Amino acid sequence: MNNSSSMNNSPAVDLWNKIPSAVRDFIEVGGLLGLGVSIGLVCSKIGGPVMDAIGVVGTLVLFFAAGWLFLTRKVLKDHDSKAMIVQTLFSAIFMMSCSMYCLILFEVLNVLSHDARWLNWKVALTALVVLLIFVVPYYFCFLLLSNSDFTLRSSALLALVPTAIYLWAFFTITNSLPITGHSGSVTVMGISRLGVLGVTALAVTSGFGAVNCPRGYMIYFLRPVEDKDIETLERRLMKTIEMITAKKRRILMLEHE
Repeated sequence: MNNSSSMNNSPAVDLWNKIPSAVRDFIEVGGLLGLGVSIGLVCSKIGGPVMDAIGVVGTLVLFFAAGWLFLTRKVLKDHDSKAMIVQTLFSAIFMMSCSMYCLILFEVLNVLSHDARWLNWKVALTALVVLLIFVVPYYFCFLLLSNSDFTLRSSALLALVPTAIYLWAFFTITNSLPITGHSGSVTVMGISRLGVLGVTALAVTSGFGAVNCPRGYMIYFLRPVEDKDIETLERRLMKTIEMITAKKRRILMLEHE
């Protein structure tokens, strides 16, 4: 008991508790991401197919844990949500996204074997396309129906209808866009359409933010107008009017002379 209490009251723990929670969350998530990259580097130094598999799996597991921690500590911090499937889907997408970015870094640094990187790239890319285009929209429709007094079986079947309409609209609307991948694998077609729609959504939100942010925060840079400022401007206006009147009189007197 004394040892545990002394550990809880140690200077390191006190210093960690004094750090703001947002900074602590950033350090913890960043530490997991950095540890995942470090595992890949260490396994690459040892070499071998087994170490390549351990490096890939360890990296994915730590990225998944980082996504789970980020979701529970930041996004769902003030919500008592126990939707495990939603948390799992978010963490899986977060894991695949970080894995693809990490694979680019591994490609530049020549970490892990070429076959391991290529297999991980194809799996991550295919999983992202399936999750973003098929799984997430279907589960979104399923949640809407299940929260509307439908049974789980009815929600699962009825969710296929809006999902099918969404998929038809998704592939029909993007067919008129100047993109590649109109024929071929589902992965190529999905990535092409997701890329165009993602860039379009990013441009719209960035433009809205660029206009709305100065509009919203401009008031903090404006000096409030006080009563004495109004009185000063009124006195200046009266003096200007008197000066103009005096000059007009002088002009009239000169014209009569």
